[in-house]
Amino acid sequence: MTPQPQLPPRTKITCPVCQGVTRTRNPPGHQMCCVPCWQSGRQTMLTVPAPLPAVRPPLPASPRAPGGHHSAPDGPEHWWCGACHGSAATPAPGEPVPGWIEVRADGSVLARACTATCLAKLLPAMKDELSERPWTPPEPGPAGSVAALMSERPRGR
Repeated sequence: MTPQPQLPPRTKITCPVCQGVTRTRNPPGHQMCCVPCWQSGRQTMLTVPAPLPAVRPPLPASPRAPGGHHSAPDGPEHWWCGACHGSAATPAPGEPVPGWIEVRADGSVLARACTATCLAKLLPAMKDELSERPWTPPEPGPAGSVAALMSERPRGR
């Protein structure tokens, strides 16, 4: 008796038109028709999304700063969400976690968030941190100011 190949996990897809939920084992990127829309006379195509990396809560009394990253001596580098304090392992050292949002200013990381909702929770803290930094206007480029650049006529070829 040969062992059966393991099926991919079930994925839930929510239709943007009818808000119906479809469950499937099709691979990521596969397109399929929304059944509730099809039954009502519309044809809406859905695409199976790729799975996001697992997010797990941090250990209690963690010395890591929220929104930062940490590399254990024997484990992979992790990114920590500044809002929900969840974490995800990076695919390789120095690479970003797929699906996460990283906000930088002046080459330093202001925040890392696992979703846009978590990033919205971090905006007030980022605003406070940026308000403490001195601001200098950027140097004008070779054409002068942006207004001078916008007023130039395009050259014909």
